[in-house]
Amino acid sequence: DWISQAVADPAVETLADDSLLALCDLTLEPAQQEELSKLLERAQEGELETDDRDHLDQLMVLYRRGLKLKARAWKEAVARGLRTPLADDAA
Repeated sequence: DWISQAVADPAVETLADDSLLALCDLTLEPAQQEELSKLLERAQEGELETDDRDHLDQLMVLYRRGLKLKARAWKEAVARGLRTPLADDAA
């Protein structure tokens, strides 16, 4: 799943095109996304217990790793001509 792949942190430059594109399209599973959303909402409301806060911290570490991996995959996919660059919102 998405989290497991993010933790493994493969060298995207060595991946086959199909594996690289799969990383570009990774998303959290619906149950994981829902859990993360609920914990974030409760955190904003100041309703997290210590165990929940620790769990949220763990999920956020994995989520950030996944985003970083996905960004690296996109960069490599663009370099290989497999994907077009994302639009520059600043332009």
